[in-house]
Amino acid sequence: MHIPKLDAASIGWPITRSGISIFPIYLAYNDLPDIATGASADLGISEMGDASVQSLKAFNPSNVPVLIVEGEHFLGGKQNRAFNVTVLVPAKTTLKVPVSCLEQGRWNARRPFRRSSMHSPLSVRRQTQEGVSASMSARGSRRGEQGRVWREVDRTLQDARVDSPTASAADAEERITRNTSLASNIEELAKLGPLPGQCGMAITHGHWIAAIEIFGSEKLFKAHWDSLIRSHMLAHPDVRRRPSATSVLSVLRSLGSVESSDSVAVGLGTEQRISNDRWVGQALTLDGNLVHGSFFAKH
Repeated sequence: MHIPKLDAASIGWPITRSGISIFPIYLAYNDLPDIATGASADLGISEMGDASVQSLKAFNPSNVPVLIVEGEHFLGGKQNRAFNVTVLVPAKTTLKVPVSCLEQGRWNARRPFRRSSMHSPLSVRRQTQEGVSASMSARGSRRGEQGRVWREVDRTLQDARVDSPTASAADAEERITRNTSLASNIEELAKLGPLPGQCGMAITHGHWIAAIEIFGSEKLFKAHWDSLIRSHMLAHPDVRRRPSATSVLSVLRSLGSVESSDSVAVGLGTEQRISNDRWVGQALTLDGNLVHGSFFAKH
């Protein structure tokens, strides 16, 4: 199938800070039920009984489905983890969900999990999605290539010039705290929030389109705005060309026309994956409507 709604999405004029441009994305009609997500959602995250590196337990005690977004980063447990795929946890349900470890140097002390203030870094999410797509194609498994994820975390920390005792991706946020200009830009964007009706964003580094983040509603997107902004603003691109709205719209149309690989999702809905020589990504759809999608340029 094709991922729904992308071929009819529209964009607005970008905000550019620190060489990174954020184009707002708007969806046409998209019919979703009531869904909770983000920090205000009633969701419990814990280790499996046998404490598997690549699996966690998600419990939704509420009366509505809860959306867990690919790349959401949780700190604690025996290691910090990030979710490999977007999952819609049904009401009153516990699920085993696939994750990747973003902290190589710790496997102890079952601390309570808490939500990180930012999603996984862009390059780590891209690497995770490449691994999951390969694993799904070869074995029908949503396991990422953990060794490659750890190497990407190491590169992220080196680029941020951060020394992390446990090689934790969360420590890359130190780059924000010591760069007053970057911190000011992030604070400004966080206060602005999404525009009315905005359901997603395209992230460009100059002319290069790095990522597409899109949600099924303004409400769902707004719940993850701060976390996604902090994550994407960690990049420090070498920008030589201006962003292009025409290119962004062309990419959206292209992603909407690509034949996806589809499977029954971990929770509710259908998981649709795209992987070709230019893009890798995933989307969760429910009854023909888009819940969430994230797509990353490979080069």
